[in-house]
Amino acid sequence: LKAIALGTKRVSATVMQDILNFLTVWFRYGHLPEVASAVRVGVQQVAPETWLGVVPQLIARIHTSETATRTLLHALLADLGARHPQALVYPLTVASRSPSEDRKRAAESLVQSLRVHSGKLVEQAMLVGEQLIQVAVIWHEECHEKLEDASKIYFGEGNVVGMLDILLPLHEKIRGVGVGVTGRTAMEDQFLRLYGEELEKAYGLLNRYKSTMSAH
Repeated sequence: LKAIALGTKRVSATVMQDILNFLTVWFRYGHLPEVASAVRVGVQQVAPETWLGVVPQLIARIHTSETATRTLLHALLADLGARHPQALVYPLTVASRSPSEDRKRAAESLVQSLRVHSGKLVEQAMLVGEQLIQVAVIWHEECHEKLEDASKIYFGEGNVVGMLDILLPLHEKIRGVGVGVTGRTAMEDQFLRLYGEELEKAYGLLNRYKSTMSAH
C-alpha cells in the first residue's frame, strides 16, 4: 500500500501490478485481524482515483462471506462512488441483477449509497441497463432457459415450489405488457401474438395448481 501510495499520479504498469498483488493478498488473508488492520490504515493513504483501474476486480468480491473484508471493501467502494459515481453505477447495476442472492443484495446496498448523492444518474443507468438487457435477451431465449431450469428442479429434485418460483415471475413479466405497448420491441410483439394465448392458459393453470397447494 505504501508503494501504491508513493506511485506516480498516472498509474503505471508497475503500480497496477502492485495494486493487483495487494488485492490478491487482501482477499486471501483479509480475515486475519492484523491484515484487516493494515488494510484499513493503508487504504486511507492511497488516492481514491487509484482504484478506478480495478473496479471490476473490486465489484467481483462485493459478496465475499468474510465480514471484515466485505465491510472494508464496501466502505472503499462507497467512498469511490461518492467521488466518481459514473465509474460504479453501471457495473453495480449489472451486479444487482445477479442470480446469486448474496451478490444481488451487496450490489443493491451499494447502489443505494450512490442514490444518496447521484439519484438521477442511478435512475438513468438502471433504465439503460434494462434496455440493453431487453435488446440482448429475447423472450424466446429467456422462456427456453426458465423452462429448462424449472424442469430440472421439478423432475430432478421434485421441488414444486422451486418450479413455481421460476415460472410465475416469468409469466407475470410477460403479462405485464401487451401487444403494441410503447417501449416493446417488434420481436416481443410478435412473440405475444404467437404464444400469448397459450401462455395465458398456462399461467391460469399454474395459479390453480398453486391454490390447491395452499388449500392443503
